[in-house]
Amino acid sequence: IHNFEDKFLKFKLEKLGREVIELIHGDAHDCGNNLKVHVYAADNCSTDNSIEFLGLGRKESTPGQSTGIDTVCVVENGEQVILNVNDCPYDLAKDTVATILEKFGRPDLLLFPYSAAGSYPQCFSNYTREEKARHAEFKSQKFLEMGLKYLKFCEPRYYLPFAGGYTLCGSLAILDKYRGNPTASDAVEYYKNNYRSGASILL
Repeated sequence: IHNFEDKFLKFKLEKLGREVIELIHGDAHDCGNNLKVHVYAADNCSTDNSIEFLGLGRKESTPGQSTGIDTVCVVENGEQVILNVNDCPYDLAKDTVATILEKFGRPDLLLFPYSAAGSYPQCFSNYTREEKARHAEFKSQKFLEMGLKYLKFCEPRYYLPFAGGYTLCGSLAILDKYRGNPTASDAVEYYKNNYRSGASILL
């Protein structure tokens, strides 16, 4: 994991009996057979980025450490590069991604979000059903567009939209249609129509 200034993730993993390896921003961990993993803070270790985008971070942050919570991962073997931006918002991670592209070039595979888990708009009781439907459509479009920004910026050879998908079940199933989350197949269709340089992979 990233060498976060706050160690809550490290402590939680260790409590589960895991051995935790903390990596300085961008440093490589050698997994053997020439396979390396790099972990980058999404905010590029800039508290200004975290504070501006998320309202997170402290000005007294140690250089090379992030007070945010999002990270970007690169897996590479010297010949092929996988870039996983996980569920990082584009505007938060774009400086980090630019640094990665400068170092590794065009990724062979990009994994990126096309939706987001959250209570908006389905759990907002002050919205009518019509308003929830309208907000859901708006949310869906905004996340599809964010994924398209990643695609156009990174120009991957292959891409796999993922992260953020979920289903409401049981007594909450009635709210499912107001989540504002496109399906993965809808996302792939959208990207095929709006990004012509790479090939899609559908989970």
